[in-house]
Amino acid sequence: MYEIFEKLLNAHGITIYKFCKESGVSESTIYTWKKKRTQCSPKLQKIVCDYFGITADYLMTGKEKEGGPR
Repeated sequence: MYEIFEKLLNAHGITIYKFCKESGVSESTIYTWKKKRTQCSPKLQKIVCDYFGITADYLMTGKEKEGGPR
């Protein structure tokens, strides 16, 4: 999950510092997430998804979920 976040940062030319400053997330939260290599909290997940305009599926897998309700 963190790896996808890192790819999003790079793709958008954003640093962790800038993301944190604009989103209100502390840098220590991001670095703890990176160090532990675990899933982030639902709150952080929502912030990341809203910031980059992505779905939770994309953040978790790097792919958009195909299909879905019609």
